[in-house]
Order: sequence, then structure tokens, then C-alpha cells
Amino acid sequence: MTCAAVAAAGLMTSAAAPDRPAEFACSARGGNYDEITHSGAGQAHRIRGTVMPLRYRVHDRSRPTATVQFRIRQPRGGVGLQLLRRGTTDRFDVTIVTAGSAGGRTSTKIGLLGLNQELAFELSARAGGQVSIQAGDRRVDLPVDVGTSPEISISCSTGAFRFRGLEWGGPPAS
Repeated sequence: MTCAAVAAAGLMTSAAAPDRPAEFACSARGGNYDEITHSGAGQAHRIRGTVMPLRYRVHDRSRPTATVQFRIRQPRGGVGLQLLRRGTTDRFDVTIVTAGSAGGRTSTKIGLLGLNQELAFELSARAGGQVSIQAGDRRVDLPVDVGTSPEISISCSTGAFRFRGLEWGGPPAS
């Protein structure tokens, strides 16, 4: 399903969660990217699903990546989960990434994933400035305030990745 088809169906742009889990077949030529977003006011505090790297492409300046993140409007930044191809191998580092408005970026490797292997994930934001990122059996809690209406971005670059079972909604309980 292309980004345009997902947007046309209203799956990622409506304020309400979908009736059934959504899928996103993300595919981008070398050096390019594809993305879908969800910005339902007050409803974008949780995203879960699975991601699977299907193939990578080669580009002289870009590495294959797949990213699920909360984009923060004020101050501008983001926090999320990223798969990043490891060198010239068929494996992907599973990383937690944060980016700030001043251009600062941190990444922490928490695992490794091969081609055609599926990884379950969940990102959730709680009141008081806490983000939890679950990737497989690993969980990381970060002191990040995403505000009252963060945008969810699901993207890929320089490869093909399948996102399945995508569900999003309001803040988790407690």
C-alpha cells in the first residue's frame, strides 16, 4: 500500500483509531524515503505494531532505515525506534533515537534484526514527560515530554519494510 493510498483511505490522518489494524508497505529507492503520519489531536499518544525489513537498496550517502517516532512540535524534536542497516551486512541495528531542536541527536542500540525477521514494537507517552519504547522483549523508558498532541511518523529510506498491525490511540492508563 503506498503512502498516497493510506492517506486517501484516511487511515493515518483521521483523529480516531482505525477499526482494524493498518498496514504500511513502505518502499523507497536509494537515497529517497516514504512516510505516513498520524496527528489526531489528543489521540496520538500510543502506536504499536510490527516491522519487518524486506530488502535494502544501496546508495552512496544513505543507509536503509525504518523509523517509528513521536515528532514533538514545541520544542521541535522527536523520539522513537529505528532500524538501521549495519554496514554491508543483511542485519539491522535496532536503536532508540532522540533528536532535539538544536540538532542534537542520540542513538542507543538495543538489538539486532535480520532481513525478513519481524519485530513487535510499542511507543507510548505518559503525562509528566515519560516515553516508553518496547521493541521485542526490550523496554526503554525515557524522560521526554511529547506534549499534548504529538505527531506519529512511520517512515523508511533506501529499502523496503513492512509495517503491520498498526494501532494507535490516546494515552495509556496510569
